[in-house]
Amino acid sequence: MLLSSLSPSAGRRIEPSRRPAPSRPSEQARALSSLAEILARHGQGDQATRLADQAEAAARTITDHSDQTWALSALAGTLARLGQSDSATRLAHDAERVARTITDPTPKP
Repeated sequence: MLLSSLSPSAGRRIEPSRRPAPSRPSEQARALSSLAEILARHGQGDQATRLADQAEAAARTITDHSDQTWALSALAGTLARLGQSDSATRLAHDAERVARTITDPTPKP
């Protein structure tokens, strides 16, 4: 079953290479993570894992530490729901490590 078969226009297959790429790695990571979860719910574990790997790669290119923390955290949640607890735990630890580098640029009074 392809992702396109989950939509109302089930007869049309949307090739990944034909989809416009999101403009930001954080948007790409979020989209791929969501798609991975949808595919996994519909029994497409191999495709879900492939998209989760791509989501992780996109998340690791995010230069803003706050955005990267959120992307890694969201993906960790997705992986946990998919039953991939080792990968979820690894990403949760990575998200924590990145989160600890976030500083508040506003001086406190």
